[in-house]
Amino acid sequence: MAASRRRQDRLGDEAPSTSSSLTLLGAGSKLALYLAFGVAQPGQNGLSKEAPVPEVEESVVVARPQREVFDLLAKFESLALYDPFVMASAQVGDGPVGLGTRGRGTSRYMGKSSDWVMEYVEYEPPRRMVARSVEGNRDVTVTFECEPLDGGTRVTERIEVRSGLGLLDKVPARFVNLILGRSLRRNLKNLAAWLESHPTT
Repeated sequence: MAASRRRQDRLGDEAPSTSSSLTLLGAGSKLALYLAFGVAQPGQNGLSKEAPVPEVEESVVVARPQREVFDLLAKFESLALYDPFVMASAQVGDGPVGLGTRGRGTSRYMGKSSDWVMEYVEYEPPRRMVARSVEGNRDVTVTFECEPLDGGTRVTERIEVRSGLGLLDKVPARFVNLILGRSLRRNLKNLAAWLESHPTT
């Protein structure tokens, strides 16, 4: 299966540059200081001695049937349709998508490209899927849940990042959550708009 490339009908013409990515952060003074000078030692400036894993969850309602939404989300090649940071993505190997299916791709974030491989560790169509990184420099788990709602579908995405965010690995989780949350909200909004403008049933 050929890797999907950005298409002109996808939302967002270009992936954010380094400067626009920093603008996207909407960084307040504390975050700017962390990014510039690093994180204070545990226990200083009110920081916890523990380092919680960044984890965020966002939802959107899509005016399309549950199965249609789930099927698009399950295809690795669909990622670039709604996530502007994904340059290319495709399923590894042939056959139907299911438990153990892997996908590979390339993402570009804050001016740096990274290759990755994800694997479905949970797959329960048309309700839930969980993908975990198995190759690449990012240790990430992504969960999608699709719930039927008044003729449409509520899509909930949850992402947990244990490492691989580069500069942001040094930022406290609460700040990273703000950044990831904004990114997820944008992606889900893109997803809803694309599905509603490209119905398959």
